[in-house]
Amino acid sequence: MSFSDHKLIISMDANAFLDPVLDKSPPLVGRRAPTSSRALSNLVADLNLLDSFRLLNPSAWDFSFFSSCHKTLSRIDYLFISKSLASFCLNPSMASSSLSDHRCVQLRFYLPSVVSKAPRWRFNLSLLQNTTFVQRLAVNLEEFISWNEESVQDPGYVWMAIKGWTCRDDCQYQCMWTTVGLYQAEGYSIPQFHGKWPFVRFLCFEEPASALASLLNGLACLLMLLRYRRAVPRQSPMYHTINAFSLVSLNAWFWSTVFHTRDTYLTEKMDYFCASAVILYSIYLCCVRTLGLRRPGVSSIVGVLLILVFTSHVSYLTFVSFDYGYNMAANATIGMINLLWWLCWCWQNRHTLPYWWKCGLVVLLLHGLALLELLDFPPLLWVLDAHAVWHLSTVPVHFLFYSFLIDDSLHLLNTEKAGVKLD
Repeated sequence: MSFSDHKLIISMDANAFLDPVLDKSPPLVGRRAPTSSRALSNLVADLNLLDSFRLLNPSAWDFSFFSSCHKTLSRIDYLFISKSLASFCLNPSMASSSLSDHRCVQLRFYLPSVVSKAPRWRFNLSLLQNTTFVQRLAVNLEEFISWNEESVQDPGYVWMAIKGWTCRDDCQYQCMWTTVGLYQAEGYSIPQFHGKWPFVRFLCFEEPASALASLLNGLACLLMLLRYRRAVPRQSPMYHTINAFSLVSLNAWFWSTVFHTRDTYLTEKMDYFCASAVILYSIYLCCVRTLGLRRPGVSSIVGVLLILVFTSHVSYLTFVSFDYGYNMAANATIGMINLLWWLCWCWQNRHTLPYWWKCGLVVLLLHGLALLELLDFPPLLWVLDAHAVWHLSTVPVHFLFYSFLIDDSLHLLNTEKAGVKLD
C-alpha cells in the first residue's frame, strides 16, 4: 500500500524504542537494538515518517513509560508524522501520567487556512532530446494546465525565471515567511536566516533598501569622481592615485548593489572581497599622500605588501574557511590603521592646511557610522535594517571626502609649480 500522496499522523504505543541510547534508561550502549526496535525503524522509514518529539527535541532524554518489573525507563509512545508536515509542527511534548502508566504525547500544528499548489517547475533541457520524455511531458503539461487554468499564465512566474529565481530559491523564500509567521504567532522574536534578517523582495531586489543605498553610494562616488576630474589637472601629483582609488570604490559599490539584489555564492564573495580591497587601497592612498610624494620607494614597498595581504586574505576565505568573524576582524584592524594614520597626518598639518578638518571629519564619520551595524534590529516594514541605514548614512560623506581631495590636489599642484618641496 502506498501513502506517498497522503499526509499521515500515526499515534501508537509501539512497545519498542527507536534510539537505544536516548530512548532508554539505562541506555543500550554498544549493544544491538532488539528486533522490535529495528522493525519500528523500518516502518518509519518505509512510510517516510518523522518522530515528532525527536524532531524538535533532538537530544532530549525524556521517557513515557516506567517498567516496574524491569526497573527501566523508556520512550515507547509516539506521534509519527509525514515529513511534509514537519514545518507545521509546534511544541511536541509529553504530559503527566496521572491517568495511565504511560505519559501522553502532545503535538500542536500550525496549518495555513489555504495551501495553494505552486505551479513552478524546472527540468533539464537536455531531456527534450528524448522522444519518450517529450511524449510524457506533453501529457503532463495538459494535465498541469487543466489544474491551474487561472494561474499558469501568471507573468510573475516568467519574471521570477528572468531574475534567476529557481523553484528551490522561491521555496526557501516562502518557507522563511512561514517560519516568521510561526515565531510571531507563538510570541517569539523574529529569527535570522543564515545570519540575515527576513526581507520582503521587491522586483529583482532581495534587500531593497540596502541595494538602493549601495546604488546611491556608487552614484555619489561616480558624480564626485567626474567633478574631481573637471576641477583637478592631470599634472597634480595625486591625480592618478585618486582616480584608481575611485575606480576601486566604484567596483565595490557595484558588487554591493548586486549582492543585495541577489545573494548568491559569487555575489557574496565579490561583495566581501571588493570591500576589503577598498579598505586596503585607502591605506595605500594615505601612504602615497603622507610618505610617497617624498619617498616613492616607500609607497611602492607598502603597495606590494598590501597586495600580498589582499591575496592572502582572499585565498584564506576562498580555499580554507569563509570565516565571517575573521573577515570582520581583519577589516576592522585595517580600518583602524587607516583611521589613525589619517588622523596623525591631519594633526600634523592643522596649522598649514586650512582644509585639514575635512579629512579628519570624513575618517571619523566613516568609522563612527559603521557602529550603526551594531544596532542589528529587525527590518522596519521588512525593508529597512541597520545595514541599510549604515549604507544610506555614508552617501553624503562622498561629497565631503572629494571636496578634501580636490582642495588637497590643487594645493599639491600649486606647491609643485612654486618649486616648494612637497610634504
